[in-house]
Amino acid sequence: MQNSVFGARLVNQITVGVNFFKQVFNDFDTSANPVAIGLHTGVTEATLLGAPTTSISGFAGVGQTQPLGRIDTTGHLVENLSYTVGRHQFKVGGEFRRARLDVFYDTNKRGRFTFDGARGPWASDSTLNSNQRAMADFLAGFTSNANGAQITRGQLQRDYYQNSFDWWAHDNWQVNSQLNLNFGVRYTYHGPLHDAKNSITTFRPPDVTPGSGLWR
Repeated sequence: MQNSVFGARLVNQITVGVNFFKQVFNDFDTSANPVAIGLHTGVTEATLLGAPTTSISGFAGVGQTQPLGRIDTTGHLVENLSYTVGRHQFKVGGEFRRARLDVFYDTNKRGRFTFDGARGPWASDSTLNSNQRAMADFLAGFTSNANGAQITRGQLQRDYYQNSFDWWAHDNWQVNSQLNLNFGVRYTYHGPLHDAKNSITTFRPPDVTPGSGLWR
């Protein structure tokens, strides 16, 4: 922040700031090698190494937290010019903000496997309980019927940008010793999210249109 005084009546204030927010989730241990137990997901990205999400009915799952998160950085510049004359204290100013959102949700990108005990020849064996049947399906590699094996492909990371600005004009008028009026006008504009790589797709019936922004 910088304050500049140009006399008894005129003061200018400039403020520059940055906000930073980071929130990332991932499994604590990503050393698991799914290929070693026969789960060939095809994942080779270093950031996605670790266990796929594996659910066996009656048992605790593994690989439940695949990489996801967001990193937001917003820079802003604010300027206020204040002028005092008579009973009036005028203020005019504006603010410009530029936000960058690094968003990545790699859900199911390591793969997801579900074993419920309903696929193997033991599915109707009454001598086995449900947990045993589910474990048998896992050991045999029989995933469940309803989307038992899934994997998400493609680029799930995006860098979004947004430019926004405000401007305002304000007057604090001391009408008399008992009456003070505050009034003014303010305009706020939030620009559309956009991506310089043109990787955002927008559904504008009847087409899905790739482009740099969510809207014009």
